[in-house]
Amino acid sequence: MNTTTDTDTDTDTVTIDEMKTNIADLRRRRDLLLALDKDQADLAEARTAQERATEWKEALSGLGKACRAAIKKQMAAAADVINQTVAASLPAAWEFELVLADGHRDAFRPGLWQDRGGRLLTTVLSGSEDAAVTGAFSAIAAKSRPGTLSVMSPDDVGWDGLSLFDNLKGFEGYPGQVIVCSTTWPARKDPDGEIVDDIPAAWDSLIMPDGLRGS
Repeated sequence: MNTTTDTDTDTDTVTIDEMKTNIADLRRRRDLLLALDKDQADLAEARTAQERATEWKEALSGLGKACRAAIKKQMAAAADVINQTVAASLPAAWEFELVLADGHRDAFRPGLWQDRGGRLLTTVLSGSEDAAVTGAFSAIAAKSRPGTLSVMSPDDVGWDGLSLFDNLKGFEGYPGQVIVCSTTWPARKDPDGEIVDDIPAAWDSLIMPDGLRGS
């Protein structure tokens, strides 16, 4: 009986150093893959954040437009009340308006519409006009504080008699005391009753008692 032993087997011999090198390379590749996964996750998160930011921007833009429209609506309503209240305290021939828009631009211009070669809003007022408009605005402030003593004393701005009368008529709606010191008398009296105390009639007795009169 013949026995044959095959000793020609192929075997790969790997040294310990080569194994260490291979393991280190595998670890490096693993770290690179983990880093790549993290970068991709961060990129996806950044894209999501950008999309959300875009959505918020569009939402806030719409909210801003809505807020501006609401504010303009509220201001327009308040301006209407101011225009009516101020006009009620001004001469009937005067056309006052608080203008809040100049074309597409916001504005805040109180003035009087006048015919100066065309219908123009005059914001640079004369002395008497300015005093009258200021007094009318003061009436609004006084009415907003009911029960509070209010005294208004317009400056003497050289009113003529008719303008003085018109302004005094306008001041009738003032919710308080109006003291006007003027060098001019009103051109006429109110048909519904005197709107001016007749101080000169009592002036002599005020500064010259009867006992001293004629001395």
